[in-house]
Amino acid sequence: MNKKTTHLAPLDLLDSIHNAGGFVLDPVRFELDKYNYIWDNLKHTLRNYQLNAVANFHYGLNYAKWDWKFGDTKPKHDLIDQRTFMFWMATGSGKTDIMAALILYLYKEKGMQNFVFTTSLTSVLLKTKDNFLKPTSTKYLFQPNIWIDGQKITINAVQTLPKHPQPNTINLLVTNIDRLNNVISQNTTKESIGLGLSKLDFNDNRYVILADEAHHFNALTKGKGGAYEHTLDELRRIGAETYQLEFTATLSGMDGHSNIYQKYRDKVIARFDLGEFSHAGYSKRVTQIASNLDDNTKMIQGILMNVARQLIAKDNQINYFKPIILFKSYTKTRNKVVYNHFLKLIQELTVDQLQRAMLEIEQKNQEIALVQVAIQRLKAINPLKLLTMIQQEFTVGAAGNVNDEKDAEFLNQLNTLESPNSPYRVVFAVEKLTEGWDVLNLFDIVKLDDSQVSKEATNREAQLVGRGARYYPFVVGNEAQLNYQRRYDKDDLSRQLLETLFFHTIRQDKYIDNLAQAYQAIGLNVQINTNSSEHFTARLKKNVISLPIWQNGVVFENQLRATTAEDYQTLADFGVKFRFSYDARNLALGNEIYEDDIQQDEEFTTKEIELSSKLFLHASYRLEFYRFDRLHQYLPKLKSLQDFFNHYLKKVVVEVKVDDDETELSINDQLKIATSYLIALQKKIQGNYLKEIGTAIFHPIKIKERFVSYERNLPKPVTAKDPRYSAPVRKGLWFPFDRSIGDEEEQIFITMIQDSKDTIQKIIGPNRTFMLLRNDEKAHHLTLHEIHGIRNYMPDFVLLINGYHAETVQFYLEPKGEHLDKQDKWKQDLLKSIHEKAQVVGYSGKTRLYGLPFFHRKETVLFKDRLLNKLNDIFQAHKYL
Repeated sequence: MNKKTTHLAPLDLLDSIHNAGGFVLDPVRFELDKYNYIWDNLKHTLRNYQLNAVANFHYGLNYAKWDWKFGDTKPKHDLIDQRTFMFWMATGSGKTDIMAALILYLYKEKGMQNFVFTTSLTSVLLKTKDNFLKPTSTKYLFQPNIWIDGQKITINAVQTLPKHPQPNTINLLVTNIDRLNNVISQNTTKESIGLGLSKLDFNDNRYVILADEAHHFNALTKGKGGAYEHTLDELRRIGAETYQLEFTATLSGMDGHSNIYQKYRDKVIARFDLGEFSHAGYSKRVTQIASNLDDNTKMIQGILMNVARQLIAKDNQINYFKPIILFKSYTKTRNKVVYNHFLKLIQELTVDQLQRAMLEIEQKNQEIALVQVAIQRLKAINPLKLLTMIQQEFTVGAAGNVNDEKDAEFLNQLNTLESPNSPYRVVFAVEKLTEGWDVLNLFDIVKLDDSQVSKEATNREAQLVGRGARYYPFVVGNEAQLNYQRRYDKDDLSRQLLETLFFHTIRQDKYIDNLAQAYQAIGLNVQINTNSSEHFTARLKKNVISLPIWQNGVVFENQLRATTAEDYQTLADFGVKFRFSYDARNLALGNEIYEDDIQQDEEFTTKEIELSSKLFLHASYRLEFYRFDRLHQYLPKLKSLQDFFNHYLKKVVVEVKVDDDETELSINDQLKIATSYLIALQKKIQGNYLKEIGTAIFHPIKIKERFVSYERNLPKPVTAKDPRYSAPVRKGLWFPFDRSIGDEEEQIFITMIQDSKDTIQKIIGPNRTFMLLRNDEKAHHLTLHEIHGIRNYMPDFVLLINGYHAETVQFYLEPKGEHLDKQDKWKQDLLKSIHEKAQVVGYSGKTRLYGLPFFHRKETVLFKDRLLNKLNDIFQAHKYL
């Protein structure tokens, strides 16, 4: 879907911040190192747009202190004492991390100690308690210990708001809006209502209101009643000093005319919509597959796309990739029927039915390249094996119905479905998951009802799709850390499947139109049944092939070496941790949970135990991996099994979560825990075993044997922000291919070299020639390996300069979007280090290898100057002889 360009109505406060000159903001300049008490006490490092949101809040709160004599405009009276702020940010953008930062800011800068978090969604309340009040939760957003000005700060869960809070405390009242509404409506005393919270707690008190999913609190503004909105207005009115911070991803009607716009035009302090979020690479891409398939085939289509992702993930050494499917119905009755029908369908599915469904899916989705890629991957499997895989993966135990309140086990796991230990692969729902559902590995949403096509219905569906678009981080091969941004936008379509959400829906014109408008309203970029790929070909120029630089030229690639015993001295070299958590409350069910994947939905007691080497030795008897000959493959210096358990496997500490009434763990329970740890340890050792690492030794590769004509299938742009690929003709001998295939960043880079070719030739002299080689990952795969590390990548270009006597100077060059600088810092560090570290072997000619920092289109002139200066330094200053 091409996102329609719309004029953004003015947002007074936000626009004032963006348009303020440097001198205007000087009195309240927000410098990151002045607020280390925030960053040091947060679990996560904030992204740039999150830091901007905090900075904007600081500027908005201190609007009256700006130095207006340097500005072109005068301050607006309505903004001078602003106490209500709206953070309008995309689903999945980390609004709660921003909220955590603002709590610390207001505590330190304004002395606010009482905070009231409220929403209308029970699921959000439960999640928020984990985020802010449970340090043992994996979802907790602060550091285990919070320190500000040398004092340890405690965050307390409270049921009332003290008028005189204890020093060094932050009090957080987490409650739903209905309770606050009841408290405010009843002008009564604590004793008369028999509750801990009353209106008296708020009268003349100091507190901050944190209103999440705040679009639910605008009914009064819309002229539709509005008790909740009135409640918040009253809470601000009766307090002695109050601030209201609102958060939502859904702020419709901001067109410059509606009452909603008039309410928020001076309150929006941060805006980061789904389009911006997706463009920055923090979300999945979204493809809508609209068809008139029957329910059975549509269900199978969702299953097949899901299984294809699993297979492609395995092909690319991505472990624990477990995609989830959501089947959506309109009514609870219909949902129950669909749930039972699905289980029967999978159980009774035959090879013949599966193959017929695959053929129909392939034929009806010919214009969607990603579907075609998925089908081709599935065709590579024996049909019977594929059927067996489906029937094993999608059993009764793998499906859960959100509307079945009796299924407590499934409902408790709704927000942790990405855990490797969760058995669930399929979710059935009506409307419950439109908001407040935080699952990242949702990859297929299948609409199984054609009765709801209204704007109201499509608005809800667009919100669900937006929630499903949250990015699912994963590691490839031996990578040490999760990746939180898309990495395959320019890659093969098969890998793009791993970063794309499919919305399988109906093909009906009115519905599609309404849905397109709903996507546009929330800034969501969705590809709707269009041909998503374009074919390009780049051929070697005939007159290039006969040139000496091509016939005799070489490029250089650094060698790998096998690891030795010196590389693996301890288990820590495999990334092994010796402290982990374990949930023992369900031992009888066999639900062992390794490392830190622990659910925190219930009250529990944590006890710490130390596992002995004797216990580990006993647990290892039933595990084939823990035999000396197997372990010795990974630990060459291992002397015996006793050596492993006594010396390599050092003190292992386990934080065990048990029921409140549990006092001791039996030997049998401890044995199960030890076995679980050994299974997790085996995965670590095998997954992180470095069979080869990069060296500083570079060897030559003949250009004519590696660089050939090539073809690429690349996605067409769907929105204005998508990469746009092209293949313009490139004339001259400086570029060996007749066309340059690439995105805009790469084409700007090539054009910069093209425009500089005369200058380059003048610098290197008449007796030398140069050529820019495009290094295609599939066709040419010239690879740089991390020196003394396991990572590698393929630089996009090599600038080759050859002279007499086989002399050569080569530059590895990489155009890169600025948003990837941090993620790919190691690549840039490798490029910068090549000249100092490279040792060329197997080539007699004088050789110099260089790498330059990434090329960014916004810094074209800077990069050009850097390259030309380097060439001038090498050749004109006679440093290269």
